[in-house]
Amino acid sequence: MDVELRRCLLAALEDAAPRHKLPSLVHTTFLLRHPHSPTVAALDLVYAIMGLIEHETIPKEEGFQLSLSALETAPGECPPRRKGVTAARLALEAVSRVVHHMVSARQLCLAGPFGYFIVQERRPRPTRPHGLVRHLAANFTAVAVPRRTHRLARLDLSFEQAATKSGTRIQLDHMDSSVISLPTSQRSQFFDALTALLA
Repeated sequence: MDVELRRCLLAALEDAAPRHKLPSLVHTTFLLRHPHSPTVAALDLVYAIMGLIEHETIPKEEGFQLSLSALETAPGECPPRRKGVTAARLALEAVSRVVHHMVSARQLCLAGPFGYFIVQERRPRPTRPHGLVRHLAANFTAVAVPRRTHRLARLDLSFEQAATKSGTRIQLDHMDSSVISLPTSQRSQFFDALTALLA
């Protein structure tokens, strides 16, 4: 998402709400509730959909159709949603093994006041790691290495400022803006600017 759009999206929605007679915005995650069935958290549903779309054995078109079926609101059991949750759970287990290996093999890079882990996008086997696995690996890395100060809580803003100062081109993750993608050639300039900013 564009950084400027993300910064002013909430204000734009709040301004447009009275004109379009929309209810006031509530900042919380939604829960999908069905009678006589367990509650599904929004993030679980997102992971299930990502697990279906990025599945290794299911073709992309079929995974997309299954993900649409997983959004079904009819009460009762939803087999596509269950399949997506199973796929996301397997990806989560794989990511936890990768992160455990990464931390035990000391592949976590420490640079000044922050630590990072590099996932190269182009590998000999381009199907691995999937987008879901990259996002989960970043979250697990953040969990595996506890943060010492609260100033790193808004790391996404620091990323944006460091990219502006160094002139690098970064791409923020859609779900977690503390996960970024940047060209390898611009990595050193970005990390120098980030270290100077956080020091």
